[in-house]
Amino acid sequence: MKKNTSFAQFDEKFTTCILHNVNYITGKGLQFSNATNDIAYNNLRITFVDSHAETIPQLFYTFTNLEILQMNNVGLRNIFTSSFQRASNLRVFHAYGNKITLLDAHAFAEAPKLEYLDLSRNKISNIHVSTFRGLRYLKELSLIDNKISIISEDTFAPLRNLTWIWLDKNDLKVISLNLFVHNAKLIGLNLNNNNISAFSTVLLDKLPNLNYLFLHGNNCTSSSFVNTVIAQNTNIKLQLSTCYQVSICLFYRINFNVKNPEIP
Repeated sequence: MKKNTSFAQFDEKFTTCILHNVNYITGKGLQFSNATNDIAYNNLRITFVDSHAETIPQLFYTFTNLEILQMNNVGLRNIFTSSFQRASNLRVFHAYGNKITLLDAHAFAEAPKLEYLDLSRNKISNIHVSTFRGLRYLKELSLIDNKISIISEDTFAPLRNLTWIWLDKNDLKVISLNLFVHNAKLIGLNLNNNNISAFSTVLLDKLPNLNYLFLHGNNCTSSSFVNTVIAQNTNIKLQLSTCYQVSICLFYRINFNVKNPEIP
């Protein structure tokens, strides 16, 4: 199915600055000419290409109007609160395909206008409960293909305007009833290819605007589960409950046969 979203696609015309072959050493700033400092860029996008940077350079002191920062496949390992100092106009941050392992507390607090955040294809295993504190305008969050197994119930609480979230290809086993209780505007919930064995249909009651639910490749759904569903559909709860019961029954049957191979 075609994704019913336009992740970080803006209609505005952005001035794009492409930084080639940058090898950023932590603790040292990138040097720009005086002429660069004098230019008042509006709607600015900065993209790193064929570069290496384990931390985010202090770009926001020079480019105060920076709105889109793309640091994909650059070897990024760390995101500190100090990384976004003066990032008051940043709206989009792409950092997929890096080596980020942890998301610290208040990691994006200095970028309060963020609307789109892509941290896909990293090595994130732990998200601090206060990581997303202050991101009241965030609309779309992608954490695809990481190593996340547990998410605290209050982690997404600050994201009151979140409409889409991608958590595919992680190691989630249980989805708490209250994990998205503060995300009433959520339209799309993507949980494909995890190890989820518990997904209560009560969660759907807490998400009145949910139109798209993706649960393919988990232990809580059977092979007949329809991947894209409408939350308001009265059959979806029955379908999920049936899938859940079939999966649990199959799970116990497999375990039983392994322990007692002589029993057919």
